[in-house]
Amino acid sequence: MTILKLLHRSLHLVRQVHVLPREYLTMEEMLKKIPKYLVPVTEKVVLDPSQVPQSQEVLPERSMRDSFCEVIVPFGSNPELHKRYLSPIGGVRIGRLLEDMDIFAVWVCLHHLLDMKAIETRPLPYNLVTALVDQIRFVQGQISSDRDLRLSGHVSFVGKSSLEISLALHQFGEKPHPWNLITHAWFVMVLRHAVLDQAVPANPLKPASDLELKLYNQGKNNALRRKTDGEESLLRKPPTEQERFIIHDLFLRTLNPEKHTFQSRVRPLGYIWMEDAKLKKVVICHLEDRNQLGKIFGGFIMRQAFELAWANAYVVSRQAPTIEFIDDIWFRRPVEVGSLLYMASQVVFTEGHRMQVRVCAQVVDPESGKQEETNTFHFTFVVSKEVDQMLPKAYHESMLYLEGRRHFVSRSDRQEEEYIGLDAL
Repeated sequence: MTILKLLHRSLHLVRQVHVLPREYLTMEEMLKKIPKYLVPVTEKVVLDPSQVPQSQEVLPERSMRDSFCEVIVPFGSNPELHKRYLSPIGGVRIGRLLEDMDIFAVWVCLHHLLDMKAIETRPLPYNLVTALVDQIRFVQGQISSDRDLRLSGHVSFVGKSSLEISLALHQFGEKPHPWNLITHAWFVMVLRHAVLDQAVPANPLKPASDLELKLYNQGKNNALRRKTDGEESLLRKPPTEQERFIIHDLFLRTLNPEKHTFQSRVRPLGYIWMEDAKLKKVVICHLEDRNQLGKIFGGFIMRQAFELAWANAYVVSRQAPTIEFIDDIWFRRPVEVGSLLYMASQVVFTEGHRMQVRVCAQVVDPESGKQEETNTFHFTFVVSKEVDQMLPKAYHESMLYLEGRRHFVSRSDRQEEEYIGLDAL
């Protein structure tokens, strides 16, 4: 080996070694700490009812700083962890990060609900579950697998029994900017009574600075937007006039120009039938994937859905996709250990280099055949070359197309939002 090659190799190795600016709690250490703040599901049936608050008025107020915390995912400096997160096509497995973000949201909530600075902190006497992932916005394309990540977050808004958590993912970089923003997300968690399965009030949030007030108002606007989006859903209201025109125009494009009939349909060049853009799988839910409540961990379900959506986008576009946006992930009901989880993915909308993919998860009882929807997921991927457009045949496909288009347009509006967080201080 020449001296030049040895020098080049040495410089490469130097680049791989980085020193964090200070000590951080690692993800592994956080996972070990969480159980002591949660009462095991086997013990909750004997809890004293007086431990569960009846109203917010009896609970102490919190500031955003009270819940702010950070952890490190050190896969850049930990070879064993590196293998777990490394994607076979390069970069990082996004599904693993979704799992980390979900459990980290629980950690943030615990800091808001409990006095974590006390010498002895009583465990949370009720259930804390993920209700919704409002959005996960990816600022940077591919994430490097050679540098550590930092997760930071805080409670940004509180309803009666719900908490919105603002999370940020940064990657260790070069001076003078040691941390580069990768992802910003909003999770919504809810408190439920452990035995009666009813809402439990959360500690009220009181902004303690101008920045916290700005973040609080943003969280309030997010809550109003979520309510409006639900009211305008295609499951409740018909398409708008513009949307009806779009669907009719797509229908006309499929008519055979040589025949004067609505029944003769053809696929024009540059289009794909939506029915040909599907991918499905079945997940058997094992004990190892359960959470503290004995149900299947929400982060595990998100990882499974993401990897199916990614594969779906890959097969349809014939290009390795990069995730750009995730939004509107609803956790409608818990998934029990031993369940068969059916997941159906479909590319529902495309424009230029981008693809909108919808995943629906259902629990299936193989003996009775009964199916119950547990989750819906919406992913936006980007690829290097333009993708053929989607073409619905049936009316229900047209509704999926319009729903996907709405998410795509919403992503365009929200993708450019500036990230503001307490970690900026």
